[in-house]
Amino acid sequence: MSRLPPLLLLVVAMAVSAATATAGPEGEAPSVAELRRAGDLEGAARRADELVAANPRDLGAHVVRQDLLKALGRERELRRQYRETARDAEATADDLYLYGRLLTGSAAVRQYKAALRKDPRHFWAHCALGAALTENGKTITARKHLERAASLRPESGVPVNALGWLEERAGNGKRAETLYRKAIDLSPKLAAARVNLGLLLVGTGRADQAVDVLTTAVGCAPSDPMPLLALGTAQLGSGESEAAIATFESAIALKSNTASSLNLLAGAYMNLEQYDLAKVALDKALKLEPKSIATRVSFIVLSLSQGDMKGARDAARDALRLDRRCAQAHYLLGVCELSANEPKKAEAAYRKAARLEPDNVMYVRALRMLAGSQGNWKKAIAYAEKVAELEDETPDSLNELALTYLGAGKAKKAADTLDRVLAVDPSRLDAWMNLGVICQEKLRDKTRAIRAYMQYIDRGGTDPRVKEWLKAVQGG
Repeated sequence: MSRLPPLLLLVVAMAVSAATATAGPEGEAPSVAELRRAGDLEGAARRADELVAANPRDLGAHVVRQDLLKALGRERELRRQYRETARDAEATADDLYLYGRLLTGSAAVRQYKAALRKDPRHFWAHCALGAALTENGKTITARKHLERAASLRPESGVPVNALGWLEERAGNGKRAETLYRKAIDLSPKLAAARVNLGLLLVGTGRADQAVDVLTTAVGCAPSDPMPLLALGTAQLGSGESEAAIATFESAIALKSNTASSLNLLAGAYMNLEQYDLAKVALDKALKLEPKSIATRVSFIVLSLSQGDMKGARDAARDALRLDRRCAQAHYLLGVCELSANEPKKAEAAYRKAARLEPDNVMYVRALRMLAGSQGNWKKAIAYAEKVAELEDETPDSLNELALTYLGAGKAKKAADTLDRVLAVDPSRLDAWMNLGVICQEKLRDKTRAIRAYMQYIDRGGTDPRVKEWLKAVQGG
């Protein structure tokens, strides 16, 4: 079987799910769709302009127009235009939602919340806010908005698909699969739900089933490169490397490709270690959008994938000359600095990224790991606590906090935090084992250590050391 690209699975699923949840009313005018399929994005954009001019309150027409102009590299122009409308005293919930679609991170979240203050029943704002919060790890609040959207339009598969993505990111694969299948039943033409189901099947070792699901997804959206990208990923998982490369080539040849889809295809090639083909995709993306910061960031990743740290550093600096506010470029520059054994420079870069996107847990987590590696446990604890806060104190984030406390020599806090992990997820074997070790070796609490070790064994733990530790603490 070919090596699976787990990062690609996550990136494609995130792109598809988030795009669907924020898409706005399904469908587009036949004349626009025909021009898009033919690769005439300029013509399609002009037609979308005409539709918006004829009916300025048509939300679906605005969404299509936005997506087309973004594909043509006119995002700054769009943001300026929709920002002015959103800031008008008479701005509607639709106006605020449309501006939010052009933003990212906490800025987008603020706009979607503003839209919901104007209209608490705005279906698409609930969907978009749920997706944005899911991306930021705030699954509890995200679920409330997506469930609200599902109650507003029980006939739509869009929020159900986004709920599936939320469950998958939370580690509930079975629940996610059920929701994806329900979304497909509700909206059979919703290719994104089939893509997400297919990628889930690949990730759970059912690549052959995924190929069938994703072949249908391609038929649902023949001009969309995303189903093809997912199908190629499934073919990789089923050991069909040649078919996968052919599928990726079909995707890259689509005239409807945007810089965003080409960046994802470049990521697929990087996972295949086909770096020359990745560069071809990125060169095409840059030709479509010469000022695309996302493509510049992909060039950094390409250099990192090839082990070319100098090239990656140069690409990061090029990206930052284009946009000093690109958090991802600052973060990747930090990765380069750390590889060059420049931890202070790496920390400065990570801190810039975190200041620009304070809700992005990846940057805070990088700062935690760096602080811990440098023995600065006071900083490491502060960052670990922030990670737990940003992720709504999930078992993973609390476990990370517990291990940070342990590294800092705060054994009691580590044990108490592991208790909180196990209160939420009692099947977590690593937490039971670590709790036993801490109680035995650091806290000298035999009763607590014995209970933790016995829970580990009773719940199916197989590490032979645990039985030895249990004997030792019982006989001591």
